[in-house]
Amino acid sequence: MTTLILLAHQDDELGIMSEIEAALARGDRVVCAYLTSGAFAGVSAERRNGESRAALSALGVPLGDIRFVGGEAGIGDGQLVERLDAALAAVIRLADEIGDIDRIFLHAWEGGHQDHDAVHLVGLALARARGILAETRQFPLYRSPGVDGQIAFKAPLAANGPVERHRIPVLARLRYLLALRHYPSQLRVMAQLAPRFVWDFIVDGCQKLQPVSEGRVSERPNEGTMLYEQWGLYTYERFRQAAMRFVEARLPATSEAPSRLSARSANR
Repeated sequence: MTTLILLAHQDDELGIMSEIEAALARGDRVVCAYLTSGAFAGVSAERRNGESRAALSALGVPLGDIRFVGGEAGIGDGQLVERLDAALAAVIRLADEIGDIDRIFLHAWEGGHQDHDAVHLVGLALARARGILAETRQFPLYRSPGVDGQIAFKAPLAANGPVERHRIPVLARLRYLLALRHYPSQLRVMAQLAPRFVWDFIVDGCQKLQPVSEGRVSERPNEGTMLYEQWGLYTYERFRQAAMRFVEARLPATSEAPSRLSARSANR
């Protein structure tokens, strides 16, 4: 089997490491694709690529299956929603090169970073074209503050559907926490998110996954202010305008494509 992981930035793999290792342990092929260059705040794409290569190689992902399609397509950090068609073309080329893809993991529709939600749109379009919507899963990473006023980290939204919880062994949790060392260029961001990352592994210790829905992307990701708005990165109105053009063209309101692996996914 082949699993495709669609990510926005070089470090987002931190949110799905347990599923990467689980797939590799089963003997599956895992391909990780980044849909933006990741270059931001003076940090080059090359440096960020090297950091993710180090982290994923430590998990066992072959270097040839770590692909930076966004950088190759000239899609900058923060710009993915404006380049959705180019990103979809890039992942279709990658999918054609890979051959059969059995499942896709992608960012949740949650209003955390605008690039994360944009990856969700691109991944949905690919999954629909490949007939694997039922095998596609979204994983939460971070979004607007929750009830305690802290950034909601790896917290599934009820609107995204039922939650699959895969228990992560204690030693594996420790290894994923140690993986933070692979990203020295992201020290400032890690300082914001690491406490929640650690807390989630200690208290919850599960990988949370949810199904995807074509209809869901016509709704607001969440009822509050998007985290990317709070951080001054983007506006929801601008995001929605670009996103809905893509949705209307690529994700028409039709029934989901037939599943090829529903029974196998249900028995995981």
